[in-house]
Amino acid sequence: AEMQRYRSRQQVRFAPLAQSPLLVAHDAYGYLLAEFGLQNVSAVVLDPHHGHASARRVNELAQRVKREQIGCMIGEPGFAEGVGKRLFPEGHGNLVVIDPMLSGISPARDAYLIALIHLADTLYGCMVTR
Repeated sequence: AEMQRYRSRQQVRFAPLAQSPLLVAHDAYGYLLAEFGLQNVSAVVLDPHHGHASARRVNELAQRVKREQIGCMIGEPGFAEGVGKRLFPEGHGNLVVIDPMLSGISPARDAYLIALIHLADTLYGCMVTR
């Protein structure tokens, strides 16, 4: 019941942002974005086994960021900060870092829901702040 209320609230919250493009570190975030009805333009890393984006890929994405006015990127600790700073120089969009290990979330009965709320709040802040 609580999870369904969470989903409903987030879908309403993100509905006005459904057409706002954003980048993600890799395609695993597609599930989160689909949950909120959001548009993933592209993943920085297309092959998760490769582990990093080539210079060519970063240049292609930088052009796309400008052309499509992409204002938000979801990265991970130690991964996307460097690429994110190249794609979004200071003052030209937002890079948020989401920890997939959920560091800082205390184990509790409702820890999963707390983690999802934190993810949603972080993503929302990235998308509405320009």
